[in-house]
Amino acid sequence: MDNKLKIGLLVDDSDNIFTTEIWRGASYAAGKLDVNLVVFFGGFVGSSNIYGNSRYEFQKNTTYKFSKTKDLDLLIISVSSIVHGNNRLKELFVKEFEGVPIVTLNHKFGNNSLVTFDNAKGIEDAVTSLIQEQQCRKIGMIAGPYENKGSDERLAAYKKTLKSHGIVIDEKRIIHTATFERGYPEYAKKLLDLNPDLDAIVCASDNLAFDAYQVLKERGIRIGEDVQVVGFDDVQEASKVNPPLATIRAEAAQLGFYAVMDGVLSLRGEIPAEFTTLVDVDFIKRDSAAKVGYLEERLYRQIVNYTKSDKDKIVNILMEYIFNNNHSIFIIEARKRVIDLVTFLVELHNDDLFEEKTYTKFSNLIQELIDLDSVEFIDLKRILKVIDVVSQRLSDYRNNLSIIHFNQKILQIIGMHYNTILSERTRISCEEKRLVNILSRGMLSVRNEYDNYNTIFECLKQLNIGNARLYLYEKPITSYMTQFTVLPNEVILKGSIINGKIIIPDDKILVKTDRIFSEKRLFSNCNEYVVNSVYSGTTQYGIFVCDLKYRDFVDLDFVSSQLGTVVNTINLVEKLDNLSKHDELTGLWNRRGFIDKVQGYMNINKGALIFVDLDGLKIINDTYGHEGGDEAIITGAKILKDAFDEFGVIGRIGGDEFAVFLPNQSDFALSEIDQLINDKTIYHNTLIKRNFKVELSYGISLFDQYQDLTVRELLDKADREMYCHKRNKKGNRRKKDVF
Repeated sequence: MDNKLKIGLLVDDSDNIFTTEIWRGASYAAGKLDVNLVVFFGGFVGSSNIYGNSRYEFQKNTTYKFSKTKDLDLLIISVSSIVHGNNRLKELFVKEFEGVPIVTLNHKFGNNSLVTFDNAKGIEDAVTSLIQEQQCRKIGMIAGPYENKGSDERLAAYKKTLKSHGIVIDEKRIIHTATFERGYPEYAKKLLDLNPDLDAIVCASDNLAFDAYQVLKERGIRIGEDVQVVGFDDVQEASKVNPPLATIRAEAAQLGFYAVMDGVLSLRGEIPAEFTTLVDVDFIKRDSAAKVGYLEERLYRQIVNYTKSDKDKIVNILMEYIFNNNHSIFIIEARKRVIDLVTFLVELHNDDLFEEKTYTKFSNLIQELIDLDSVEFIDLKRILKVIDVVSQRLSDYRNNLSIIHFNQKILQIIGMHYNTILSERTRISCEEKRLVNILSRGMLSVRNEYDNYNTIFECLKQLNIGNARLYLYEKPITSYMTQFTVLPNEVILKGSIINGKIIIPDDKILVKTDRIFSEKRLFSNCNEYVVNSVYSGTTQYGIFVCDLKYRDFVDLDFVSSQLGTVVNTINLVEKLDNLSKHDELTGLWNRRGFIDKVQGYMNINKGALIFVDLDGLKIINDTYGHEGGDEAIITGAKILKDAFDEFGVIGRIGGDEFAVFLPNQSDFALSEIDQLINDKTIYHNTLIKRNFKVELSYGISLFDQYQDLTVRELLDKADREMYCHKRNKKGNRRKKDVF
């Protein structure tokens, strides 16, 4: 049995870079500590003012409810990114999960533990640099949402730093947003409209800074020259935009990492149960808040006077420039590879520049960098600048011919590897499109239930999913944003992938909703799962649990929406099929449905088919109208259901005709069948409100596996027996005897 700790991580959306970075850090820590991790992607809470209802965030929110389980030892909640609302709403959200140790990210509530950025230090360093080095005095701020701890702390640090430098705080220069996300340039427009003379803008996130970039460029304002811009987060795009964005490096991955690391340490009693962990941040100078080329000029000045004997000092300076003060645990391997490359470059002599082995070695070092999982954290532009600086140093020793040759060969090699990267990205893009098509076509090929769910899991395996579970509600839940969804006590396991093997259960398997993550085999093959809702429009069908990893991640929302669409289609087809095979008045199988259902039992040892006729229906119809006739038919159906529903298949196969199939006739003697029908008829006649009684005539045909009979032939045989039974009834009842 798996006795590892199980950690739950509650995050918002799978297409949010900040969120997936938190996941990356948590995943890394879980692997280091050998604990199990379950990531719940539940969307945004209180987000209708931003996204409206079209994204069905309230449907995704149901995912969070599945984390309220007896099986998780610790919950980590990214409350500030999940809840888009005031502090009271955030507090209520966290309170929902009380009963298990909780670590919140960036916002503390009650006695819960906290992991957060040192927001103040980063902003203070950035604003100080703008004032002292760039001589900015009119500094505005796009401050993020109200009642958000990160936003509040960054704004407070901005104001504190201005005051410490004797700059009067002008509230007109501060704009609050509803979100940290990108795509809302109206905030930057408003700030610039109110303050056309700004010389710097500090943004509470890189995404808000990218919106500011868009507006500044539209207005012909030069970033880094006319107006300095600073972001917060240092997302991967920050170093790649034009000009590169100066920002406060606050690694979301570090939040996830330390939440798991310190959370587990607290569970083990190695640190206090309630703790606060501050994650360091650093101001990263780039061209958007520094004179263009300033950093590169400074780099050359730093090393120009060093000699070959100062190799270690030169390497350290170049490494610091490349990684720009980034000492993250996630780039340890990258630093090792880059230091090998930089050392190789620094040790070059002019005599090496015409040696082919020099360029073979360089190519191998570049390939080693490209092969790294963390290659995206290496700034290629800075690598190229280091090569340029090294070549300038070499030119001081010898003629320029060797340098020209060196630069040509180096650029040739880098170009070759760059083309390889582009080709690989094109291949991956094509593969993703192919998988999308597979999911879209394959999942929507509706057949029988087994094939439908088997096809779903075959498609999921194409996404490198080796372990998965699909849990569905017995009855779909229709919900709206204003309603509170209550989970059922049990869900149905419709299918699974276990270590690459697809399993579709033959029988219904019910699983307690609060014990999903206690299944023995769930964590036997992997230690990490992600969870997402399965829904279509306003209808919820269940949840999807799979072992998608950060590294192999695809659009989880797309996969879940496809699952929701497929399950919705399967349900609709089943409903239509059910309607086409059931009698609307009685709810029994109709003739087609009855024959199809019974056909599946024809290979059993023995059985019995009862053909039933409702006596006198025409007289009842003529006397009491069709409402009376309907009541008689419904009563006949109730008699048969009460007598045989537990044992057999019952259908209404004509206007006044019914049929009952008993798969194992040995359970009943013929006299028992007669007595059972008679007793149930007497009882249900006492419930009829009109002045008539229901009488049933019936015939029984027996069969065994050795008889070559069809269902229709059995019906015909029982029909003939029914007429014999009708004729042999004692006496001929006159019309008055029926009523």
